[in-house]
Amino acid sequence: MNKIYIYHHLGLGDHISCNGIVRSILKKNKKTNIFLFCKKPLTDLVKFMYRDKKNIKLIPIQTKGKSEKEYSDKIENYLRNLKKKHKIIKIGFENFNKIYNQIYSYNNPVTYDMIFYHQLNLSYKKRFSECFWKRDYKEENRVFKKLTKNKKRKYAFIHDDPKLGYIIDKKFVSSGLEIIKNDKNENIFHMGKILEKAEELHLMESSIRNMSESLKIRSRNINLYIWRRRKISPIYSPKLKKVVGSQKNWKIIFMNPKQKNFKFFFMNSVLKLRFYLLGILSK
Repeated sequence: MNKIYIYHHLGLGDHISCNGIVRSILKKNKKTNIFLFCKKPLTDLVKFMYRDKKNIKLIPIQTKGKSEKEYSDKIENYLRNLKKKHKIIKIGFENFNKIYNQIYSYNNPVTYDMIFYHQLNLSYKKRFSECFWKRDYKEENRVFKKLTKNKKRKYAFIHDDPKLGYIIDKKFVSSGLEIIKNDKNENIFHMGKILEKAEELHLMESSIRNMSESLKIRSRNINLYIWRRRKISPIYSPKLKKVVGSQKNWKIIFMNPKQKNFKFFFMNSVLKLRFYLLGILSK
């Protein structure tokens, strides 16, 4: 049996957004074993996501530290030492800035995962149509009951990270709603029901936002705070008059309540200049 090695960016959000890529490749190579690299701490979550496909196999990578360079060096070394020549698919990395610079414009804004699909000549629609994981509704119900203390009260779900300084101010939440936050002790794929049933969503850019793209979100009041990871999050295009990089109609919040919009727009301009210069240098 042939083998395909897939090496894409290694965050959990990356695994979710590239789910459609991995499954699209598998559809065209049904009798092939696909080997996917992942960080060892994420092994159980990624394995859960692909547990319906026996020929998607994981290669967990353990490093002494947490730097991306350590992971990259270890994976590149693994690929160099393969005894047989197998197909290797690398997504993103050194090609990312070059492709971004080639296709990004005011009339054609793109997000990081759009570039992943563009790189493989796949329609970005497959990001959503092919993304799948077998849901465990029993576990989702357990988590739902655990987190919703008042069964009759409507709630807003907030995902932020106060320990890292990423705080979503409760002022953004409609009055009268119970506030439920992410439980880091739970498998995030078991949070599906709690996200779908929320009256409001208030999410920072994260793996949970990526996951919610494939859920049947009931609420129309869904808010995405992009003062974190703004360069990889969905964006609102004034030209196209829609959110790009998502199939949800997110209300994009550009700032922490204690900061002014100017800071976001300034940093976003610096980011675009950086991509432009890196794109030129990579030619």
